[in-house]
Amino acid sequence: MHRGNVNEIINENISHSALDRSGEFIDINAEALLLLHPFLERITYHSPVLMLMALVCIAALLVPLHHKAEKWATTKLCEKNKQKRLAAARKTIEELQ
Repeated sequence: MHRGNVNEIINENISHSALDRSGEFIDINAEALLLLHPFLERITYHSPVLMLMALVCIAALLVPLHHKAEKWATTKLCEKNKQKRLAAARKTIEELQ
């Protein structure tokens, strides 16, 4: 488990859930593959084995890309939250002094 502030852990979990739910990664991939399907059929000459290999290669590219995008969004969200908390803390300190 990630060691850090409770707010960071909550933000990470929320961002993971939001990206997984709103993105519907499988549906997006299916739509992308549907767009590529006619093109792949022409290249593979309707061969099931070649089509499967092409789709596996595309999936091999899309899965790490999705992982990196999810990690980037989570990092940005946590960093933004951290900056807001620091600004609020500075404001509180200034008010107390």
